[in-house]
Amino acid sequence: MSHPVYPESALILGGDLNVDFLRVSVHSDFLNQFCTTNNICPVIRYELSTVDYTYNFCMQRFSTLDHFIISDAMFTTNNVHAFQLLP
Repeated sequence: MSHPVYPESALILGGDLNVDFLRVSVHSDFLNQFCTTNNICPVIRYELSTVDYTYNFCMQRFSTLDHFIISDAMFTTNNVHAFQLLP
């Protein structure tokens, strides 16, 4: 995703998206297509990602609903060196 006035800019989007990229659904399909179309990628797909889940229900059901999505260029240029969940 490049901005016409600021082509060197990068996108960092974070939030509770209520979409689990590991599950097949209308919502995950839509967000995957949105990411592909705009050259952005969920950080959970980054090779250094160790996030198992961001939500649990009674420690029996687990899902990853909270995400950071960043510009593809940040992945390909190794701008992400490390990340972790905060308690």
